[in-house]
Amino acid sequence: MLVRLDHPSICRMLDAGLTSSGQPYLVLERIDGLPIDEYANTHRLPVPDRIRLILSACDAIAAAHRSFIAHLDLKPGNLFNTPGGHVCLLDFGTAKLIDPVHPLTNTRHLTPLYAASEQLRGEAVSTACDVYSLGMLLYELLAGANPFSGTSLAAVAERAAGDSHPPRMAARVTEQAARDRNLTVNRLRSLLDGDIDRVVARALAHDPHDRYPSITEFAEDLRRYLESRPVLARRQTAAYRLRKYVSRNRTLLVLSAFLLLSVAIAVLFGWQERQKAIAQGRRAQASSDFLLWLISSSNPIYGGRRDMTVLDLLSRADERLARGDLDDELVTIELETNLGSYLFQSS
Repeated sequence: MLVRLDHPSICRMLDAGLTSSGQPYLVLERIDGLPIDEYANTHRLPVPDRIRLILSACDAIAAAHRSFIAHLDLKPGNLFNTPGGHVCLLDFGTAKLIDPVHPLTNTRHLTPLYAASEQLRGEAVSTACDVYSLGMLLYELLAGANPFSGTSLAAVAERAAGDSHPPRMAARVTEQAARDRNLTVNRLRSLLDGDIDRVVARALAHDPHDRYPSITEFAEDLRRYLESRPVLARRQTAAYRLRKYVSRNRTLLVLSAFLLLSVAIAVLFGWQERQKAIAQGRRAQASSDFLLWLISSSNPIYGGRRDMTVLDLLSRADERLARGDLDDELVTIELETNLGSYLFQSS
């Protein structure tokens, strides 16, 4: 099986044969590094970087699945991180070839703490077991604890029967886990109490048919989470998709709102200035019409006299203004002010 696998994140088999005494041997690539959980904690990786480690593992596991190989023993000790941060998948000792026509097979070799419930029951297994084990591993990387802490025979039996369910990741957060991620406990709980909890829960479903159909789809949902896109592990309601859109485009939306507000203010200011200009034009026209009336009123045709003085005209203007004949109060006040000023200076 190792010969069939050629992937940069899978430990390569270099040689195989028999010694002179007939002892079979394998020569494998040497991988220097740390188990994935130790590497993440030693480097105090934040939550997004821990998810990216699992995405790297997904690439390797998906390559194996494309060759119809199920690993069936995914755990921290079989996923090493090199000093450069490169994830490498090790130990295919319990792996099985999956027939593409009849993709179920059996195995009695497993690690109980990370094995899927169907493995624990000794039933036929498939690549869905790797989805489960990788979900278990992601739970540990994010929350800092295994969802099923009990390792007794009774605890394993309960999990095999589906009588125990993994608690929400936020409920398993500890002070040490928060320190390893450079976060406060409350902040880490907040991060793990959203979409990522739904993604992990689907990977850890008791029934294989309720899990992600493939490692590739599991990885795609993790990428959706990192990109603030709607994850498929949740119902795709309009409100949920809108929240994700706002979260994903917060900066753009704030900028757009600022621009719209600026445009609205500019339009409002322009409208106000236009209204002022219209009002001023109307007042100027009213003043002009009043002055024209006043001059015309001295004509005998309109009830005037040829010997009328300026004071007579002003008196006539004062009478009309006192009657309130003008519709615009501001024009009336302005004319009365000018009239009063002239009479005061003439007295």
